Amino acid sequence: MKYTDKFTNNSSVLFGLLLLMWGSYAAISKLVLYSIDVFQVQFYCYGISSLVMIAILVRKKSHRMIKELSLNQWFIVLLCGVLSCAYNFLYNIALSMAEEQEIATVVMINYLFPIFVTIFSVPINGERLNMRKVIAIFIGMIGAFVVISGGAGLNLSGGGIPIYGLALLAAISWGLFSGFGKKNDVPMDVSNTIYVLVGFVLSSILLLLYSSVVPLDMSVSFLLLWRSLSNFVLAVFIWFKLLNANSSSKVAGLSLLTPFVTLLFVKFVFSDTRIDLYHIVGLGLIMAGVLFQSDRKRKEC
Repeated sequence: MKYTDKFTNNSSVLFGLLLLMWGSYAAISKLVLYSIDVFQVQFYCYGISSLVMIAILVRKKSHRMIKELSLNQWFIVLLCGVLSCAYNFLYNIALSMAEEQEIATVVMINYLFPIFVTIFSVPINGERLNMRKVIAIFIGMIGAFVVISGGAGLNLSGGGIPIYGLALLAAISWGLFSGFGKKNDVPMDVSNTIYVLVGFVLSSILLLLYSSVVPLDMSVSFLLLWRSLSNFVLAVFIWFKLLNANSSSKVAGLSLLTPFVTLLFVKFVFSDTRIDLYHIVGLGLIMAGVLFQSDRKRKEC
């Protein structure tokens, strides 16, 4: 039991697992989107996640807490559910529209979300944005854009604008979700159940309006199951456990490592994706920002 607690409370271990889950998101989503559309992806993923979370809630007997929530708690938890759904929907639309050689660009723009996590933590969570954090954010942004320009290239003409704009909106949505999620004091198992149920309701409405239910083959079903369990269930628990144990800026800084891991997955699955010297230079800048921000000689604010 003590070994398990040590494992689950170790921020480095938890972040390593988060890297694996988030790193596989784009590649798996793009693979699935070749078989079914974005509305169907959202519907099935939120459907699977809802069943899993309801089962967890019933097993832990936490469902009794739902009727005890205050109006303010309901407002925050429902807002988080909408923002979480918006993030996944916008990111998946961007991925569905992108060509294989553009996936790296979409990934990099989406993974600017740690910047927004830190920025929104100021008005939402009352965290202070000191000069050290500002410089760290600036270094991280430079690194992210170096990776963008060195990969697929930042194409601001033609169809590139809406694709990249959707990825940016997704990043902003996750930043807001993280800010309000940290403000949320409802237990995580109850909160995440409501998050995925909100997503399931919204995705069901969109499915009825713009698409339809289709049968799934075994390979697509397996990929959807992994994406649902890893990104909609486990990753959310890990993300907020890290946020609650550390400052938003520190966790956001560590999250800037995720784009490179994601690119490795994308490169493995899609051969047209390039990873060259520019990506390595960008990663070096991102890591420099992380180290600068997390200097232990200074207290986190």
